[in-house]
Amino acid sequence: MEEFFKQFDFPLSAYYKQAAEKCILKNRVYQAAKKDLETNPKYKEFFSRFRADSIAAFIDKIAGDKARIEIDGNPLKSLETGRILDPKIRAEKGLWEIQQKKLFIKQCLWRAEKLELPEIKVSHDFVYWEHNIKNCPFLEPVTEDEVELYIGYILTDDYTFEFDPFSSMQDYEGFKDEYMNSDDGGYMPDWYSYYDMRKGTGSYLILPDVRGPKEKRYLDAFNEQEKKIKEVTVSINPPPPPRLDHYEIRDLVFDFFEENEDELTVELMKQTSYSYKNKIERESGEDFDDEPSANGEARRALEELEYTPFKVPVAAYYDWKQGLANALYKYETQQVADAMKLVYEDYKMRLEMGIPFEDNESYAGQKKQWEINMNTWRDRILQGRELLGEPKNFDY
Repeated sequence: MEEFFKQFDFPLSAYYKQAAEKCILKNRVYQAAKKDLETNPKYKEFFSRFRADSIAAFIDKIAGDKARIEIDGNPLKSLETGRILDPKIRAEKGLWEIQQKKLFIKQCLWRAEKLELPEIKVSHDFVYWEHNIKNCPFLEPVTEDEVELYIGYILTDDYTFEFDPFSSMQDYEGFKDEYMNSDDGGYMPDWYSYYDMRKGTGSYLILPDVRGPKEKRYLDAFNEQEKKIKEVTVSINPPPPPRLDHYEIRDLVFDFFEENEDELTVELMKQTSYSYKNKIERESGEDFDDEPSANGEARRALEELEYTPFKVPVAAYYDWKQGLANALYKYETQQVADAMKLVYEDYKMRLEMGIPFEDNESYAGQKKQWEINMNTWRDRILQGRELLGEPKNFDY
């Protein structure tokens, strides 16, 4: 590894050397697991239950989870191995959440026909740029003021340290329905609400959705035509298994682990996966926890604070268990807040030097699928227009 580090013309701290070594090792495990999943005949029966065009994403998710479990171990038991990269990784997610909010504002304006974007033809294009946010060409670069605003959000009680990669950041219909009709909240990202309150941008959700109803009319025409065609073809040929979406893949990964892995690996998967808890809650309709919340949080705080390199003060609190949990939360969020500044400096350097923002090994394949999805939605609307006797273009 020392030879690898010599290519840099500036010194690297022990933290970043350890981070690089861990990332490289995790990628090796990921690649080996992916190759095994693609070639080992013992997995053939499991994957045969699903459509072929779902398998690549399925394998990618399983390989990623196997690499995480093998390299990180159980983050609930070891801060040293399980959480050392979390502050920086979460800060990087935060940097792109800033851009997601700016993209969502543009979506509101575009839908209201108050903004034209050459890159956007239909509303579903915003989903493509949600996934490809690092390369979105019509977003202004992140500013220092925006980073300071996000740091302020990190240090509030509404900040969520965990990051759900399957949560949608551009769900216009869901966010607007919550904003207009619900007093409870909880669906729109807390960061969006924090941004709106301080920037006065909440009114964008009040703007009319002009483009949505137009697109719905064309999609309805397309879907009606498709329904008629399917009624004929299904009677001749049985339909293939349905294509899996991201949420189904996320849940079925647990089925894969339970059918194909040993008990220890399955247990680690359950303990280290935020999505697993959500899955159990959805299926049972109840909160899933092995023990009372205060006890569980206090035990986790004790285990993780044991490995912190600094003394962490514990503020007075009427319940010492909750006081410990609060201390850990404050420590973790402060680590992310500090990491935001380092991440932003790296971001500015990349912009100035024209260095692209890289993603994981599976990014190229995922990007291809996102482009296919985007073009599929565009084509459906064009076909709908044609069915209604209108020009086959996006001038509507």
